[in-house]
Amino acid sequence: MADPEEEMTSDQEREESMEGVSDGHDTDSEDEGEQDKKEEELRLKVKELKKQLDVNNLYYDGHVQLIAALRDLFELEEARKARQKMSEVYPLTPELWLDWIRDEQKVCTSSDERLYIAELFDRAVKDYTSVQLWVEYVMFTLGSGDMVATRATGERALTAVGTHVAEGVLIWQVVLLVEKQIYAGLQKSGTIQSEQEIKEQEKQLHRIQGLLRRQMRVPLLNCDAESLLEEASEYFDGEVDPHMKEDLKKTQKKLNEKIPFEDDLLRAENDVDKLAGYRRYIAQTKETDNPAAVQSLYERAVTDHCLDVGLWEEYVRFVMHQFPGLDYVVLPVCERSQRNCPWSATLCDLHITALQMFASKEDESLTAKVKGALEKGLSCGIQSGREATRMWMAYLIYLRRQIVWDQPHDCQLLAFREAGQQAISMIDEYFGEDGDIESEIPRFLARIEAECAHDAERAREIWNDIIMKRNNNFKNAKLWLEFISLER
Repeated sequence: MADPEEEMTSDQEREESMEGVSDGHDTDSEDEGEQDKKEEELRLKVKELKKQLDVNNLYYDGHVQLIAALRDLFELEEARKARQKMSEVYPLTPELWLDWIRDEQKVCTSSDERLYIAELFDRAVKDYTSVQLWVEYVMFTLGSGDMVATRATGERALTAVGTHVAEGVLIWQVVLLVEKQIYAGLQKSGTIQSEQEIKEQEKQLHRIQGLLRRQMRVPLLNCDAESLLEEASEYFDGEVDPHMKEDLKKTQKKLNEKIPFEDDLLRAENDVDKLAGYRRYIAQTKETDNPAAVQSLYERAVTDHCLDVGLWEEYVRFVMHQFPGLDYVVLPVCERSQRNCPWSATLCDLHITALQMFASKEDESLTAKVKGALEKGLSCGIQSGREATRMWMAYLIYLRRQIVWDQPHDCQLLAFREAGQQAISMIDEYFGEDGDIESEIPRFLARIEAECAHDAERAREIWNDIIMKRNNNFKNAKLWLEFISLER
């Protein structure tokens, strides 16, 4: 017969057990309720952000918040669309690109999807200089098993970020690691190798030796000279060439000159101090190092200060002056400068100038490219009529240069006149008569009509109907003298 006390204890334990189960169900229900509530809030946030971006596609923080909310909802397809839309308006930061690429890698299962990710990497490295992006790009390409493509990506990476003093050593390590693994795979100890296999081994050894020689000429932080010599000796029969030692000695001296500037960048307490540090660093590098090192510094500076118009202007002028024959260097910098600061008339003007510098007579797309640069500037919501005037003037000067006056030019002249009228109408509509306060555009149009097109009547119409009827210009003696000079 069961003990009454034992029965009472068993009943109590069952009740406590049931209470525990009930409490567990209640906790799960609460968690699910919280998750549902959070998901609903996120969906409402996504809906609201989409409305705001439909009204104002230039709302940068809205793009970023929308992407973050869609990621939290695990809406990969929608996040992809949001990222694509943002990338059409703004360059993405390295962090945004890496998030996008890593999300795509999680669901990558086919060769087409790998090709898409490779395209994302290509777009990413064009926006800003990032050692981390290039490292991941090389490793991603290596995963395909295509060594030709991997080497090509590695070489591009070394060109882009191999001279990055603070972080460049990472890309050298990755590229060398890949080549060393290939070399190790070619070595087959204890077997007789064919003549072809021996040649392949020697070729790979020379490739590694070449990379080591190049690295020794580049000043890099976190790259110990003694360790590098020891590493190199393994691939030079235990003894490194004296010329390489001399190169390394010069490189260490150059690095020691750069270290105080690198320390200043690390110690900078705010963006103003850091930008000033970059400018001092750039000025010193221009005096003591090669143009590639200067460009590397400019790339780091514009990555950290991407909205500084003055810095972009300095960078653009530097590459235009230093690499006047290299369109593949100059044009991408001009395009990126305007992409980062589309409201700047100076950068728009420089971009249009660069497009003309490298245009061939057979390039039928030049006008479309120049017009694209103008539209990029005008569509960003510029607040100043002065900036709009300067952008239009850059475009009108380009159109004027397309007219060859001693050849049939009716179409070109018509395009010039229509653009001039469009410029005047647009500036008047958005900024009023004060937009082009000095009547720079109509005065330019009148001068071309009188001096080049020899259409005095049209020139007079512009002066009488446009210039003299705005801003009390009829009281401006200087303008009257200009009008009289034109008549003469």
